[in-house]
Amino acid sequence: MNNSDQPQGLSFGTQRFHLFFEYNPLMCFIVNADGIVRDVNTLGAEELGYTKVELIGRSVLDVFHPEDKKTVSKHVDDCLQTSDKMHSWELRKVRKNHAVIWVREVGRSIEDTDGTKLVLITCENITAQRHLEEEMKNSKANLSAVIENTRDSIWSVDMECRILTMNTQFREMFFLAYGTQLTTGMAILEHIPNDIRPTWNEFYQRTFQGEHFTVEQHYEFAGISLDTEISFNPIVAADGSITGAAVYSKDITERKNAEKALRESEEKYRSIFENIAEGIYQSTEEGQFITINPSLTKMLGYDSTDEVMMLNLNRDVYANAEDRIILNRETLAMGKSYYVEVNWKKKDGTIFPVRLNDRAVLDTKGIFQYYEVTVEDVSEQRKLEEHLVQSQKIESIGRIAGGVAHDMNNMLAVILPTAEMMKDFSDDAELVKKYSAVISSSARRAADIVKQLLVFSRQTPSQMVLMNLNDLIKETQKMLEHVIGKNITVEILLENGLPMIEADMTQLQQVLINLSVNARDAMSGNGTLLISTRKIRLEGKTISGLENVVPGNYIELKVADTGSGIPEEIVSKVFDAFFSTKGAGQGTGLGLAVVKSIVLKHKGYIDVVSEIANGTTFTIYLPISDSDRPERTVLVSEELPPRGNASILIVDDEEEILKVSKKIFSDLGYYVRTAQSGIKAIEMYRKNRADIVLLDIQMRGIDGRETLRRLREIDPNAKALYITGYARPEILSAIEQGNEAVIIQKPFSIQAMAEAIRKALQE
Repeated sequence: MNNSDQPQGLSFGTQRFHLFFEYNPLMCFIVNADGIVRDVNTLGAEELGYTKVELIGRSVLDVFHPEDKKTVSKHVDDCLQTSDKMHSWELRKVRKNHAVIWVREVGRSIEDTDGTKLVLITCENITAQRHLEEEMKNSKANLSAVIENTRDSIWSVDMECRILTMNTQFREMFFLAYGTQLTTGMAILEHIPNDIRPTWNEFYQRTFQGEHFTVEQHYEFAGISLDTEISFNPIVAADGSITGAAVYSKDITERKNAEKALRESEEKYRSIFENIAEGIYQSTEEGQFITINPSLTKMLGYDSTDEVMMLNLNRDVYANAEDRIILNRETLAMGKSYYVEVNWKKKDGTIFPVRLNDRAVLDTKGIFQYYEVTVEDVSEQRKLEEHLVQSQKIESIGRIAGGVAHDMNNMLAVILPTAEMMKDFSDDAELVKKYSAVISSSARRAADIVKQLLVFSRQTPSQMVLMNLNDLIKETQKMLEHVIGKNITVEILLENGLPMIEADMTQLQQVLINLSVNARDAMSGNGTLLISTRKIRLEGKTISGLENVVPGNYIELKVADTGSGIPEEIVSKVFDAFFSTKGAGQGTGLGLAVVKSIVLKHKGYIDVVSEIANGTTFTIYLPISDSDRPERTVLVSEELPPRGNASILIVDDEEEILKVSKKIFSDLGYYVRTAQSGIKAIEMYRKNRADIVLLDIQMRGIDGRETLRRLREIDPNAKALYITGYARPEILSAIEQGNEAVIIQKPFSIQAMAEAIRKALQE
């Protein structure tokens, strides 16, 4: 049944219609005039990852891509307006897991038993077809470049055997073999030796008759012994006539030699080779398969071994060809089997992780012959590890809660008494300014603690910015002095003129704090903490104990203490999650595990060296950025917030926030009105519009996004800023993709908020 088949002579609500609907091989939906799903068949719900109960009663727009929702609404309206006509369209739907699929839908109007008009929509998943069309488009665009840059010889001739096209490889090989510099239009048969001319003439004539075939030829010239595989293919014009021949010659000397050597021992281990669960293959240096086992074919998603044998590892199998180059280089350098994990891609383009054991096979003279590799698909293992890490994180939240409460209480212990003291110094402007700065600083530190906790629990996405590590260390130093205590000396040695790195500032600050707290505990309250930076060049083997280091320029960050040191037998375990040498209740065992995780996310490396009674040194290497984006400063602006005279409508369901915000922006010259709900804001805006609206995203009743949508029904050009203390990542992503409004995170400084308002008003 195709997507245009519709029930003819079926009435809604009949048993026959129900059977047609439920057991249809396509996804089926019934929606009413308001776009609400009245019914959906089991296939339709399962294809989108929902149950039928979850979809029925919801807007059909909920399962469409945000950019396609208006189009869907129009198509549904068209169906309702033309009861005798079917409408079809191709759009994107979004599954429950946020995966996007392409669908082809056909809709037509039907009537409910009471005469109410409904729309029946049948839906076909065409994602694979769309991807194939895109691949074909890209393939055609790259064909010319592939032909010219391939190491194989490619040429074509017309029906009189005159050269039409040729690549550089063929031109050079022909000159080396026969001493003639070919040009377009030359008769190729006139420039080859007499003894092979009849054979080549026969090849071309067979091709001109429409035959596709491949031959193998062996050549000896200029001291070169060459085996080739030559493919002949007729060139067919649009009218079906043959206008010439296209020829492809591949150097198979290496493959021939390897096959000869392989035949001498191929019976050995044949049963294991054929039946083992892991994939096994042998390949040339260039990435051509010599032999493969059935498990590898299955692992890559192909139907036959012959299909895989035609692939090139660099081009068709490795997700990143550079991974194979590095792997082979290290295998040859080490002279032994080498393990590594990389990403491969299947026939359908799916990327999946594999663990490889690579071995270079040499002959008796030590000359390289081929690579022999075993492959293990570790997809399921990685999924299990991800579930384990997530479950460990959930468990650790309870363990961390006490530490977070302690730090937050410390912040409040500063903020509350300071605010009380300000009452007594209300007439002293300098003291008020001094104590206000203390409150602001403590509030920012409390906000950072909350953000770190959210990052750890994967509720806040990382924000990578271009930054100077020295500036971050200087800013963090103020906090460290309070964290590690007065009896520990902090020494900072920073190399001037450090290049920029791309990093998440909060996460790197967490690295510094975690390492410093560890150092404090190791020194029992007395000693010296040294933090230093410098630029360094790593060549891959510079760092002892670390493997697979990518050569390049890095910033070296060292955090060293003069504490008790770590016993040699447990140094290798310090980065394991929940491993701790501290007593019960004195640590979660996650501090160093989090440090390593953050460093790896920044494409960096971390090493530790320790000696009993002489202290411990953690060394981190972070790659220098080659980005030309402007630097993101770490320091807080000391400028006065900009003033204005525009009208502002502030919408938040927290009364105290409204009071403070109104005072702040009124003092800056703005005309401020407040609303404690979205409904109230809409009423106020309809009566008297504002130049800009500040909305909390999460509010009781209708939320900030729905409020803004309704405001823009009143005024499509309404300017707005979202303000939020926390919102789910998918909501933030939807706001950004929809370009709804700029998002300002709570808590915010007056300076930052005033700047954001001024910028929004100027746009």
